[in-house]
Amino acid sequence: MAVPKLEDMHAQLQRFIPESLSQRMHTATLEMTGENRLITTLFADISGFTALTNRHSPENLVDIVNQCFKAIVDAVCRYEGSVNRFIGDNVLAFFGAPIAHENDAERAALAALEMRGAVLALNLNISVGLNTGFMYVGKIGVEQHTEYSAYGPEINLAKRLQDAATAGHILVGPGTYRLIKRAFEFQAVGPLHLKGIDSPVTAYELLRPALHPQKLRGIEELQSHLIGRDREFAILTECAESWLSGRGQMVTVVGEAGIGKTRLVRELKQWLDVAQSVRLRYTWLEGRCLSIGQPVSYWPFLDILRSYFDLTQDDNEPEIASKITEAIKAVFPNRSDEFLPFFGELFSVKFRNELDSRLDHLTPEQLRYLTLMRLRDTFVAIAQNCPLILVLEDLHWADDLSMDLLSSLMDALSSAPLMLLCVYRTEKEHRCWQLPSIASRKCPDLFTEIALKQLTSLESRRLVESLLAIDNLPERVKALILQKSEGNPFFIEEMIRSLIDKDLIYRDGERWKARQEVENLNVPDTVQGLILERVDRLQAEVKYVLQCASVIGRLFRYKLLDYIARQAGEVERYLEQLERRDLVYEERSVPELEYAFKHVLTQEATYQGILENQRKAFHLQVAQGIEMLYRGHTEDYYEELAHHYSRSDRKDKALEYLLKSAEKAKKQYVNETAIEFYQKAIEVADGMGEAANPQRVEIYESLGLIYDLIGRNQNAQEAYAKALEYCTDRRKRTRLYLHLEGCVADRKLKEHYLNLAKETLGDDTNSAEMALIYQVLSWREEEGNPFLAYELVRKGLELVKDTDNFEEIVVLCDAANWLSIWVTEREDVPRMYAQIAYDAAKRSGDRRLISHAMLLRQRGPDYDESTILESIEINKIIGNLKEVIHGYIWLHFCYTNQSECEKAVQALRKGLARARQMEAQEKGSSGGWLKWCLYALGGIYAESGNIEMGERWCEELLSPSPPAASAQAPAPLMGEDRGEGEGSGEKQHDLFYLNAVMAEACYRNGKLDEARKFLSKAMESLVKLSREEIRACWPSRQWFFMIVVRWANERIFTEENLIIAETITAPDLNKRIPLANRTLGKIYLMVGNYEKSLDCFMKGYVYPPKDPKGWEFIVELAQKAPHLEGWKAFLAHLEEKSKDDTEAQEQLRKVSAVWE
Repeated sequence: MAVPKLEDMHAQLQRFIPESLSQRMHTATLEMTGENRLITTLFADISGFTALTNRHSPENLVDIVNQCFKAIVDAVCRYEGSVNRFIGDNVLAFFGAPIAHENDAERAALAALEMRGAVLALNLNISVGLNTGFMYVGKIGVEQHTEYSAYGPEINLAKRLQDAATAGHILVGPGTYRLIKRAFEFQAVGPLHLKGIDSPVTAYELLRPALHPQKLRGIEELQSHLIGRDREFAILTECAESWLSGRGQMVTVVGEAGIGKTRLVRELKQWLDVAQSVRLRYTWLEGRCLSIGQPVSYWPFLDILRSYFDLTQDDNEPEIASKITEAIKAVFPNRSDEFLPFFGELFSVKFRNELDSRLDHLTPEQLRYLTLMRLRDTFVAIAQNCPLILVLEDLHWADDLSMDLLSSLMDALSSAPLMLLCVYRTEKEHRCWQLPSIASRKCPDLFTEIALKQLTSLESRRLVESLLAIDNLPERVKALILQKSEGNPFFIEEMIRSLIDKDLIYRDGERWKARQEVENLNVPDTVQGLILERVDRLQAEVKYVLQCASVIGRLFRYKLLDYIARQAGEVERYLEQLERRDLVYEERSVPELEYAFKHVLTQEATYQGILENQRKAFHLQVAQGIEMLYRGHTEDYYEELAHHYSRSDRKDKALEYLLKSAEKAKKQYVNETAIEFYQKAIEVADGMGEAANPQRVEIYESLGLIYDLIGRNQNAQEAYAKALEYCTDRRKRTRLYLHLEGCVADRKLKEHYLNLAKETLGDDTNSAEMALIYQVLSWREEEGNPFLAYELVRKGLELVKDTDNFEEIVVLCDAANWLSIWVTEREDVPRMYAQIAYDAAKRSGDRRLISHAMLLRQRGPDYDESTILESIEINKIIGNLKEVIHGYIWLHFCYTNQSECEKAVQALRKGLARARQMEAQEKGSSGGWLKWCLYALGGIYAESGNIEMGERWCEELLSPSPPAASAQAPAPLMGEDRGEGEGSGEKQHDLFYLNAVMAEACYRNGKLDEARKFLSKAMESLVKLSREEIRACWPSRQWFFMIVVRWANERIFTEENLIIAETITAPDLNKRIPLANRTLGKIYLMVGNYEKSLDCFMKGYVYPPKDPKGWEFIVELAQKAPHLEGWKAFLAHLEEKSKDDTEAQEQLRKVSAVWE
């Protein structure tokens, strides 16, 4: 006879499944349209049937097969798993679908152990593989034939583990082991090389349940201080003090899952252990309710008694009977026979004497009542011998008889030092929720209720830092943990454990470190199971509404949910149910009704369970709903629309709203957010081919502008270059080349990009792009021919002055403002350009342009400190570090003008700090402001007469390995290529500048001999510089130029160092051509070169002198060289320019009188 296979008997499955469970599974299967689930898969293979055929008749063999079949189904069903199919002699079962529990992995392990015992008892063999992971669960097949099943690689691993397990053994995969390792005993096996699995797998042989299973919570080897529970712990210890003094206590510790109830109890135990050494002894007994033990009467109390009787897993029945007898006789020396039969019944043991039949005459009602009384009397008697605390964990899973016993024990609290510590969740459907009202009635003076709330954000942060002293845990990761855990200690621990399991946080010696890849955190498996158990209790329609809400997000507007759920007015009722179950709550009703998930992980776990195709459809509905419901003001919802369309199949709409969101953030100068949106837009555009090229140009140009703003020059150059790859528009390409010209520091590259811009624009010379080219050209001509530069800028302004090209107007007015100071030598012209720029900036509404124009209005003697500070603050907010530095330099001018030297130094130091910040991020990104700050600091110390400081400055700046900045002197130049040899241009430039600084310092302190000495050293460096190098170091040249001007006015120049004046004030090197000529004219006068002196005066005095000293030099030249041919023309020019200036006319008459 052929051995019947289990596969052939699948149709008989239903008669072995309890009817209530069968109905629940049937309903859950019908309601499940397909989900992603965390499932523990059990594969079992039955062997040994062939050997039985020779020893049993066919009838007996079928009976054995039926018994085997029933044993397997019973084991799976007892723990609420589902037998999915039989394949030959293999059984496939799932735990977690269609019904989920928070401890499905534990249930699967218990089922495996139970079926192994049952099958071995039938003289058959079984090998089992267990593995846990996410997989698809739902209907699989075609329209004509579908079946409910699961699919995913984790199932294959479970099968391979079963194949690798020898008969009688259970192998557990790493996913399952991690979840249950503290509830069972294991032995590591492997690594195993399994068929179809790429990498070796470390498996674990499941041996037996742990004698004292621990809660599957917390992180091994990591402990934190008790945080955020000081008040609750104080209340608990006060209750314990009262109990130890002889007064019974009833205490409930209530809170949601993971809130820290067990931890609070553990802290009490540690506190009592310390107290025991100095006070009365006590007995601590603890029992834990299990969801899988709910049908077992008195489960938590039996757990307590196992500890009290000192029972072990290896004890046989006589040993158990002996231990119970000994313990009960110790409690009731003269009445043990009254109690032992009941304990024999509870623990299913025989005493092998007349006690075994003592209860046979009792009816079920009598047995139930007397058992409860004997248990109550036993615990009261133990307490009377020694203060007793009964800790009852997870009472929300307690059976009814346990709840009855607990209620009965409350009656005895006034007569015995018994403390009942009841720990449970906020499960309003369970009888434990009635405990406070029962205790308030039975023992009001002895009852204390402790409700645990979520930790505050500060307490949560302390918990993370207490658990892990991580050297480099990024702040964003810490913030992510805190955001998702929302004050739940268990969630915090599981988030951290998830990072450890993924090796994103690792131990290095005694410290923990984080890897850079930490970017996002998914819902940990343990938390997923906890949440899905609650979600699976919902009716199908309510669960569907919850899924719709999870797609919208943590916060969801009622109007939008009602639109996409399409539940014909039932959404409000379903939301009420979700509120009652503490899954969602009403967040606000104004300006419109809005709900929120009570916990972000509930939203994420629900969302992760939705299949990808369904998610896409949901997201599309949400996006279309927003467009329809909020049309007319969709700008407020750009970010939401970008989010939902990005997760749908409408990539065109996703790109549209990603760009709108990015531009919105860019306009608000939320720079990092804008960058993030643009980068997401790139990902979408890359999937759309050439059709998205116009958007690519927009994206990369905008990215370049943002990077340029925040000082990331290299990123900006790369972005502009990418934009050019896709750009075909001539004007746009011109702008991109001009952007690149502005980003680079190398003069040849600047020339290259400028030429490309001019070539690209061609004859399109009436455009805003041409205006920008004029502006760039003006800077190039500024040092050599400021008059030409000024004309170029004016041409550019003519092109854009009546347009909305506000950016171009401001930058051109900036250049015109600066150039007009030296070209026109009039105060009203620079102010005019500053006002034009400011008006344009205000019309644009752009804070960057406004803040820049505010500084333009500060050029001149009338600095306004508050305006400069306002500009600095604006630029700090928008992230424009270059303009922040610019503002501090202007602030230094303001303070210098007010003779507030110390304030000026502090302003420059602040600018210097930000310049260094930029240089540290990227060399050269400060755009020259770093060097400018250093020069200005040197100048201000020199001008204040602090020679010692100047010398220290020189030593630090010229040091080959400069020390960090000190409080006394500025730090040396950072991030610059200083050159090595004595003759290098950079070296000579620094020597030239620093000696000039010291010369000025000595001069201002009246030490002219020392001043001349430093001046000679400056000249030595100057002559070693090429003309191009002198042009390149214009900041120090300009500063030294002002020294030359002052010294010329003070008549301390000699022929010996005339070369310095001629070099530094050479018209082709200096912007200030009129001033340079006037200065040279004075110097030539002092050294006796009168012809050159008059020539320079004629070029330099475009307008009559405004100061008496200028007239004095002209009078002196008229006295010493009246014979020169140019006098008549020079005097005629001065007369023409003095028509409206009576003071100038008076001075001119004196000159004419002397000359004549």
